[in-house]
Amino acid sequence: MSPHEEMLMSILHCRRIDLYAKQVVLNPEQESEYRLMQSRYERGELLQYILGNVEFLGLVLKVDKRVLIPRPETELLVDEAILRIKGTFGERKIRILDLGTGSGCIAIGLAAFLPQAEIVAVDVSPIALELAVGNARHNHVSDQIRFVCEDMKHYLELRAPQEGPFDIVISNPPYISQYDLAALPSNVKQEPRLALDGGEDGLRFYRYITSHLKPCLHKDSLVFFEVGDGQAKEVKAMIEETKLFDMIQLVKDFALTERFVVAGRHNAPIKRF
Repeated sequence: MSPHEEMLMSILHCRRIDLYAKQVVLNPEQESEYRLMQSRYERGELLQYILGNVEFLGLVLKVDKRVLIPRPETELLVDEAILRIKGTFGERKIRILDLGTGSGCIAIGLAAFLPQAEIVAVDVSPIALELAVGNARHNHVSDQIRFVCEDMKHYLELRAPQEGPFDIVISNPPYISQYDLAALPSNVKQEPRLALDGGEDGLRFYRYITSHLKPCLHKDSLVFFEVGDGQAKEVKAMIEETKLFDMIQLVKDFALTERFVVAGRHNAPIKRF
C-alpha cells in the first residue's frame, strides 16, 4: 500500500478498495489536510506519525513522537505469546508483566485476545504511558491493564517481588547499542531515543530483567523477549545462567532472523498450540 493511499484512507475514513470503487473527490478541507500530510512526508517525517495511528493485530493504536512505532516483528511476538499461553494455561486466569510497554501495543494485544489475563505494564516515560492508557481505553481493555510509571530496574528490584508472582514476563526493551544510535537511518532517529537506547552493547535491559526473574515468577511460568539482530544467543545465555528454566527456544521472524527468545519454567512446557 502506498503512502498516498494510506493518507487518503485516513482522511476519508475508508478502505483501500473504496479508493478505486468510485472517483475520489476531496472537499477543500480534506484537500488542505492531504497537502499538509504530503508536505510532512516529503520533509521526511514518518508516515505513522503523520497518520497518527497504526494497526496492530487488527487493533487501532494511536502513535506519535512520544512512542516507538510498533513493528510487524512485535505483532509476531504477541501472536507467538498468545498461542503459547493458550497452549500452556488454557483459559486459566493469568498474570502478565509487560516491561517497557511504550505505546501499550504488547499489553493491549495480549489483553484483547486473552480476556482472562491481568496485566501490569511498566514504562519509565510518563508521556508514553499517557498515550498507552488512551490506547487501552480506545480498545476497551483498560480493566485488564494497570500501567505503572517507573524505571524498569527500580520496579524489578523493589516492586515486582511484592506485586508478583507473575505467570508471564514479556518485553521488547530498547536494544540498540549506544555506538549504533548515531548510524541509525534519519527516519528512525525521529523516534524517542529512550525507546531505542539499550546501553553500551544493547543488552542492558535484558541483564536487568534476567537477573531479577526469580522473585517475579510462579513455578509454572513463561518468558518472552524480542531481541535485536545477532542478540538472540547472548540473551539465551543470560536466561540459561539463571538456571530457572527447563526449556529455552529461539524463534525466527518473517525474515528468518532469530528475533525472539522464549523460556518455560518447570511445570510450564512451552507449547505453541
